[in-house]
Amino acid sequence: MYYYIYKITNLKNNKFYIGSHKTSNLDDGYFGSGIYLRRAITKYGKGNFSKHIILFCESEDQMRQKETELLQIYKSDESYNLKFCSCGGNTREKYTNKQKKTYIQKLINNPKSPIGKRGVLAFNYNKHLSLKTRQKQSETHKNRFIKLKSDNIKWKKWRSVMIPIAIEKCKHMTEIRSKKVKATNKVSGEVIPFKSKTECARYFNTSTCTITRHIDGRISRDKRSIHLNDYIFAFS
Repeated sequence: MYYYIYKITNLKNNKFYIGSHKTSNLDDGYFGSGIYLRRAITKYGKGNFSKHIILFCESEDQMRQKETELLQIYKSDESYNLKFCSCGGNTREKYTNKQKKTYIQKLINNPKSPIGKRGVLAFNYNKHLSLKTRQKQSETHKNRFIKLKSDNIKWKKWRSVMIPIAIEKCKHMTEIRSKKVKATNKVSGEVIPFKSKTECARYFNTSTCTITRHIDGRISRDKRSIHLNDYIFAFS
């Protein structure tokens, strides 16, 4: 594993960004994650930015410490850094749980925010992740659980919290899936009754989630289930 501190410079105006990164591959293409930096790259184009490694470190702790020291040295109005310490630009890191909930609710209530939006209003509506992205997400989750399982205390604590929640969710989903559903053909008026949502999903060769979306009135644009738009779904 490599631990290093880097500097990205805007060749147009000489503004810069200092950050740290740990990776097993020095050619992984990582190019910073600062909010102001990403906006600048969108504005000027990635080709107008250069990146070079300032120094390598022996551990993550050393990397964080050195990053903070360098940020204090390079502290300037010409920097894209939002904060001048290794904790990054999260200005809400010290929020209480109540403050976090209030902040998130403001985002949900904001019509321009993608947070909390469902159906056609969701930012990822009818979008499918690439195979590469799905594989990357899978590896991230696997590594997280490997690290979690290696610490018996944290693993037991995690299980004690998550297992009761999982059981309750399973009970809730079972109740929903066992509800009777009817599908009415929009043209002929024919009504097809189903003993459960699961049975309905199997009949139409789709998922129970897709059936739920149609019951809620969220018409699908997915080509794989476009045939469902010929029916009106409802709990009977």
